[in-house]
Amino acid sequence: MVYRKFYFGMIFRLIIFALLCVILGVVGINSTYIHTFILLSILALISVFELIHYLNYTNRFLSNYFNSLYESGSKISFDFPDKENSFKNLAQSMGKVWNLLTEARLKQEEEKEFLSNLISHVGIGIIAFNEDGKVRLNNPMALKILNLSSLKHWNQLEEIDKQLLLKITQSKASNKRYIKCVIGEEVKELMLYISVFKLRNEIIRLVSIQDINEEMNRKEVLAWQQVIQIMAHEIMSTISPITSLSKHISQKLKPDGKVIESSKLNQNLINDMAESLEIISGRGEGLSEFISKYRSIAYLPEAQFEFVDLNDLLKSIKQLADAEFKACNIILTSEKIEKVKVDKNLTEQVLLNLIRNSVEALIKRDAKEINLKTSQYSKGVSIEIFDKGKGISDEFIDKVFVPFFSTKEKGTGIGLSFARQVMHLHGGEIKLTTEKDKWTRVKLFFPNEF
Repeated sequence: MVYRKFYFGMIFRLIIFALLCVILGVVGINSTYIHTFILLSILALISVFELIHYLNYTNRFLSNYFNSLYESGSKISFDFPDKENSFKNLAQSMGKVWNLLTEARLKQEEEKEFLSNLISHVGIGIIAFNEDGKVRLNNPMALKILNLSSLKHWNQLEEIDKQLLLKITQSKASNKRYIKCVIGEEVKELMLYISVFKLRNEIIRLVSIQDINEEMNRKEVLAWQQVIQIMAHEIMSTISPITSLSKHISQKLKPDGKVIESSKLNQNLINDMAESLEIISGRGEGLSEFISKYRSIAYLPEAQFEFVDLNDLLKSIKQLADAEFKACNIILTSEKIEKVKVDKNLTEQVLLNLIRNSVEALIKRDAKEINLKTSQYSKGVSIEIFDKGKGISDEFIDKVFVPFFSTKEKGTGIGLSFARQVMHLHGGEIKLTTEKDKWTRVKLFFPNEF
């Protein structure tokens, strides 16, 4: 047995104590053995104290062990100093347990450190509050967005904006909230994602904060850089031949630095000049047309919103498309949907442009079929345009919404950009998914409220 020596030690001490008690009882009857009785009484007391010490020794060992578990980082030895080493096996087992717990504690601290560093590198603000409003966790991005040097309690948010604090504290389940507030001297539009969960016996409210303006500004700069590159390319491709032809005409009219006399003009020179001027005129008209197209997407007309049944709207668009694109079979699938507030004319224009894109994608296909579908989604109504055309390759998918970018030889590159602007005007969005040489799906999402 593991604790055999302990049992034997206890039994031996109890037997000694019992024998002393019996002898004391026998000797105590005879008063002539008074000295022997006193001596045996002392021995009995010593036996009791030794037994108590023996038991306390074990208690001290176990107490030392559990205190060491409680106090992280403490060192403990599990070797008994007694000669018999009664608890050698117990000490070894307890040592192994303590080592495992120490290793688990170190691993937990490493993971906590890793998580802390990971959160500090996240590009969105993260704050965790407990039920009393005390901050359990936050990262530098949250402090940067809120323009704070430190955050200890959610009452500090009330100084920034009372609505911000209300949106955080009154959320009962995971949801998204939007709020516009003035932080410092800057107006910020914040998107809050709030989730509430229980961690052991404590309610935790985890809030992620994203500055929408900053993200939109970054993407807007990127978009404008792409627009400027395309515009620069288009303008340069127009100006270069104009400049070249102008120099060519100038050299013909001033061969030696002076304008030639009219008598020296021959028919070939006149024809050459006339042809060059036609090319210059054509390039100028092309540049004017390009600028006109730019204006059409840069300056949308003022929206005229009204409640429209999108099923009825799609039926009328289908009739127009059937007449214009007779070679294509347009299939309309409608669900029962609520009316939504839209600009009817702009929405018609967007849908006709998207159907035209599908028609062009199906030119070399045997099955020329376009599917239109309306359906409900959580926030409103969606329209889907689906075709099994040539699709779009992965290298171009991120550029299709950039103004003037087109994968078609004679495309203007304004259709999808115009569609996105119109959807933003409606507080909605447009999503395009595609697989090259197989299919393309465009979905328009119109929210009920915006």
